[in-house]
Amino acid sequence: MFCSRLVLVSLTILICSVNLGRTATLAPDEVDALKQIGKTLGKNWNFDVDPCSGKGNWSTPNAPKGSEKEVNCTCTFVNNSICHVVTIALKSRSLQGTVPRELVKLPYLQTISLLGNRITGPIPGELANISTLSDL
Repeated sequence: MFCSRLVLVSLTILICSVNLGRTATLAPDEVDALKQIGKTLGKNWNFDVDPCSGKGNWSTPNAPKGSEKEVNCTCTFVNNSICHVVTIALKSRSLQGTVPRELVKLPYLQTISLLGNRITGPIPGELANISTLSDL
């Protein structure tokens, strides 16, 4: 009886430690979408760093209000191992171009903010297909 409990406790500790050591990463199709979005907007993002890490050039902590730069994710999918982009805020970054149609390839996107840039042209109708989008 004691041995079976010891084995059960050991297995539980092992499983928890494996899950805690796991690093969640952005889904590969969303990485591709961000690459296309960056190209459309003239953004040079560093894809050597996971976009959901908050490191590298993916966010600017403590940026003055109105000039935020961030890509935020939620990483609660597939046992906390897969992330999805939920926010893209690129405010006052002197971006030019059009609103990228590739945003539709981010199916969990809730907020897009491109305020204070030189974005021209119509908003792509495809964005209406993102059922989670609440702020544009």
